[in-house]
Amino acid sequence: MNNDILDIKRFGRYFMSDLRNGVRSYGLNTLLISFSMVIVYLIVGCISSAVLGEWHSLGVVPRIIGFVSICVAVFVSAPIKLYGKITSKQDGTFFLSIPVSSFEKTSSIILNSIVIFPLIVVAMSLGIDWLLCKIDHGCGMDVISAISYFISELGEEIQMSGATFDDGTPIDLSWISGILNPLMFIDDFMQVGFYFLLGALFFKSNKFIKTVLVLIGMSFALQIITGIGGTLLAMTVGDVSGIGEYVLKHMSWLFNHLVVIDCISDTIFNLAFAGIVFLRIKTLKH
Repeated sequence: MNNDILDIKRFGRYFMSDLRNGVRSYGLNTLLISFSMVIVYLIVGCISSAVLGEWHSLGVVPRIIGFVSICVAVFVSAPIKLYGKITSKQDGTFFLSIPVSSFEKTSSIILNSIVIFPLIVVAMSLGIDWLLCKIDHGCGMDVISAISYFISELGEEIQMSGATFDDGTPIDLSWISGILNPLMFIDDFMQVGFYFLLGALFFKSNKFIKTVLVLIGMSFALQIITGIGGTLLAMTVGDVSGIGEYVLKHMSWLFNHLVVIDCISDTIFNLAFAGIVFLRIKTLKH
């Protein structure tokens, strides 16, 4: 078994069994998160009918905010709900006794908690939002159409802005539209899932709170490092008010390739997180 890293048939059987267990433990949560926008829509409509005497639909902006909240909710809750019990003695002992390799267990964990259940929630919530807008025209555009429209409008405004440096040189801001593409945030949401998956596997209790506290600590540390970097840059430029222009002018290559750099860096981070999950599963003992 130790030398048998991956057997496709065995992994398939284990993965389907793990998926069925996930549906039993997280299926209701999946439905509640997916339909949460409908619940909010009905609450807003009923309150407006009772107070104002007429039905008011939930607008585009609140629904976009709601959709982002749904994405965060599923990436936060799925790893903890699906695999948080692995650190308990009873469930952990059973998990360790399953005759599949650590690589197969890790692959199933990542697929279920980071890919499949979040994908189901996202697809269901977008489908429900689309259907809601077809039924109630007061909602306006569905979330996908609204996001596409906003990005298109922003791109046109950037092209027509005609922003220039103090010396009259045009500022290339076309890269902004690229980094605002919704597809660019998929790997970022996956990172959120990995954070809470690691919290579920390393902490034995209060997994959510402890993971959040760790993230807050990391944020403080990052702010300190960023502050030091900003101070050094200000000392290099000499004029604090000119930092923005200095960065845009001398680091244009970075912004022009920001989409590629972001994809590569996020992929490296996610692969590193997957490696840490594998090491945790491989060294898990009770």
